[in-house]
Amino acid sequence: HGGGPPVSAGTPLAAEYTRENLELLSAGLPNLLQHIENTASFGIPVVVALNRFGTDTDRELELVVDAARKGGARGAVVANHWEEGGKGAVALAEAVVEACEEGGAEFRYTYDLERPLAEKIEAVAKKIYRADGIELSVRSGLLFRALFSFRSCRAMRVRHRSLRRRHLTRLDL
Repeated sequence: HGGGPPVSAGTPLAAEYTRENLELLSAGLPNLLQHIENTASFGIPVVVALNRFGTDTDRELELVVDAARKGGARGAVVANHWEEGGKGAVALAEAVVEACEEGGAEFRYTYDLERPLAEKIEAVAKKIYRADGIELSVRSGLLFRALFSFRSCRAMRVRHRSLRRRHLTRLDL
């Protein structure tokens, strides 16, 4: 996510990924920071696990750990379990336990559970994906029909029928 060359299964990694490259790594940090912010928005502590690979340098790992902690993660830990088995994940496990034991977590949804489905979708689009809004089209109406066909979704089904009667093909929220 930092603008490096593509990675394809079954092909060797480009040199940019196998040599120390703090500039490329730094360019990808905004993506990590966005994930930390998104996860924290649910009211739970964030612990970042960095899977150490043979080509990673200490400076690269330090850069990511520092950025994660400054970005709001309660913990950021280098894990080496792929090479060391359980022993390589002990520090990660301890960080997760510590974050859980600190308390103060109050889970919250991205949206009010009582809101209509379209508003819930818009809330996720805006808050998690940073969209300006959503547009529901005739094709998204297929999703609505599938979702509203369940008997347990009577209130939503009624809302869908009222939209359908008005022949709305687009819902601007």
